[in-house]
Amino acid sequence: MSEVVDVIIGVIVTQREQALARLLASLEAVMEDTGVHVVILENSEGEQRARAHAHAASFGARCAGEVRVVDANPPRRPLHEARALLTRELLAFASASLEKPIVWMIDDDVTFEKLVLSDGALSLQETAREHIAQVRAWSTTTDASFIVGHFTGDPPIRPEATLATQLGDLCANLEQMRSLTPDSPWHPDISPGLFQGDYYYDHAEATEAHLRHTFPWIRRSGSRGDVRNQLLALCEASLTIGRGATPFRPMIASKEALMLTPTTSPLRGGNTIFFDLDVLASHSYPAVLIDGRWSRRADMIGATLVARRPGVIAYHSTLSLHHDRSDQHLIDAATERWVPEFCGVLLARLVMNPSPANQPRVGALAELGELARERAERITSRLTLARARASRALSLTTDIPTWWREDAQVTVSVHALRTHITHIHAVLIALEEEDLLTRLTSPALLEHIARGYEELFQRPLVTSMNAQEAV
Repeated sequence: MSEVVDVIIGVIVTQREQALARLLASLEAVMEDTGVHVVILENSEGEQRARAHAHAASFGARCAGEVRVVDANPPRRPLHEARALLTRELLAFASASLEKPIVWMIDDDVTFEKLVLSDGALSLQETAREHIAQVRAWSTTTDASFIVGHFTGDPPIRPEATLATQLGDLCANLEQMRSLTPDSPWHPDISPGLFQGDYYYDHAEATEAHLRHTFPWIRRSGSRGDVRNQLLALCEASLTIGRGATPFRPMIASKEALMLTPTTSPLRGGNTIFFDLDVLASHSYPAVLIDGRWSRRADMIGATLVARRPGVIAYHSTLSLHHDRSDQHLIDAATERWVPEFCGVLLARLVMNPSPANQPRVGALAELGELARERAERITSRLTLARARASRALSLTTDIPTWWREDAQVTVSVHALRTHITHIHAVLIALEEEDLLTRLTSPALLEHIARGYEELFQRPLVTSMNAQEAV
């Protein structure tokens, strides 16, 4: 038996081998820890799979713990199926050689780092050592069955949910930089009061104030602080806006003490720590098949269902990993990508906000159409705002100041940014022409969600730790 509590890090890799390389690199600080293990479900295909295996082999050769890679066959499994497959492999690994390990399930686009703001600049700090030590301490000092962690960097939400805020900030910062000379110092006023709640999230329900605020471009640590160099950095970072990144409103690590908050509606994503293997085994991943594609948010729905079982104790935590969306696909107007996400969110709303009588089906289906229209209208209104701001950004990057035109490097960077914004603008026009609102509120779509919801509460949860049953 190990002298320390074993920690198994489980990750699914789907066509993002560079992200896996970043993740493994962030674990360098704990490579000599014999109690840290990595189990990778390789869900990619072709050359991506081969490169992911190479990254894992290189890391495994230097790691004191065990590194195991299992191929998903067939590859490119939908996320809810891949999560279940990873659960099976984690349980098999744990039961074969370990005693009461901690299982930490993460996404392939996170790293063991945190984004911090210090002296007016953003930088990444390594967290592997302190995070591993923290979860080991929690295993003996808390009653948690599982803990859902937090993120820094890009919020783990869909790309369209940040377009309006990011494009608004882009325009405001471009306008300010246009009015300054290249050698002027870039010292924007950073108001900590703005970094609250869902300030990055266009679709936030509580308030619209964050849509009217603009956030400054914050200098990255190690970069020169003059306007010219910050303009170049801004242009490069803004090339990820169409992938869902948030260069202007990144999630920043809290300076407050680490917190645990009890919850029965855990917002589970790619940062979840399981202390109880029975709970890990009983975590289902309910999804609805819609026009050949599976709804998303199955991990969140399943976490809520298991958290409400007698004896299960779940927490939210400020323990964060760093999330990077730079490897995501560019946003496009293919509604077959938009609809499953929309349906998954609605299904999650029904499950995570049950009726006061604690009877989830009572009244829920009658409210489904209202929920769908309210959310769809909010999405389409934000996309209209994003389209207007994209148009403004195109103007600002077309009629450029003299010093931008005379600086070859700036000219190239601004042109690349204009090309990126042109793509976003075209997608937003296409979505309007297709009438996304009608697509998201169609009776056929709501029928799919209703049927999936009914089936969900007729399907028993798995309660055995048996690896095969867990799938």
